[in-house]
Amino acid sequence: MEYIIGISCAKFALRPLIENRILQQSILNESMQIKKDAGNYIWMELYGHAQVLALAEILSDIIIETVQIKFLMKEIILNYEITSEKEQYELLIETVKRLWKKEGKKGIEKQKAEISRRIAKYMLEESDLLSLDGIMYFRMQDYLQYWLDTLEQVVQEAFLRKEQKEFIKLLRYLVGMKDPGIDYVYIALEGNEYVVKDKAKHILVFEDYLWEEDSTKEDRLISRLIALSPEVICLDEVSDMLLVQLVREIFVGRVRRKEEQLNRN
Repeated sequence: MEYIIGISCAKFALRPLIENRILQQSILNESMQIKKDAGNYIWMELYGHAQVLALAEILSDIIIETVQIKFLMKEIILNYEITSEKEQYELLIETVKRLWKKEGKKGIEKQKAEISRRIAKYMLEESDLLSLDGIMYFRMQDYLQYWLDTLEQVVQEAFLRKEQKEFIKLLRYLVGMKDPGIDYVYIALEGNEYVVKDKAKHILVFEDYLWEEDSTKEDRLISRLIALSPEVICLDEVSDMLLVQLVREIFVGRVRRKEEQLNRN
């Protein structure tokens, strides 16, 4: 039986991808043949049910390992305002890495098997003309949505990191413009709030602020430190290393931690 396999992407070399995988199907290699190709379409002669299943496996492998990457890059270029190729590729790599890592080897093989089943069902029951685009958009909508949801999550996280960097840069500028208001402060977590103490370990009292309901104890601490602009900030009693790093990025050169001093010595 003759089947015609195609894909819309002009830069997609379908024939070598199939040929390379046919070579791995050693038992069926002699009789599964590509008769001809034209543009993005190839004509294949298959003999029997087993070869249809073998080709369906090959096509599902191509979709997961190659078409997925092109699909995601197209989505990044068309739907997100990201002009830097470097950023585009970083988003692509992180998305693919997350998809594959989350599923694991067994999960990926399970995906391939399910997609292969859908392709074989289409080839055996519906048509001898198969478009990989059609399979993806009409037979794999659940998988495409999963890919798109993962991409959206990666993009949003990247934007948040970028915004955070810009915000930290602004806070660092504000701190640099102020004269130090106090020479030394200690930070400690008491209850569910960070307190700021002076050199004599007395707790400093701040004016009440109209904090947003979703403000965190970390937000409030950073705001108070910016208001004080201390020369030295002692974080010996702070165990949250993300907070330590944030304070260090805003108050460059002003953070002190005893354990770091010991490590240097």
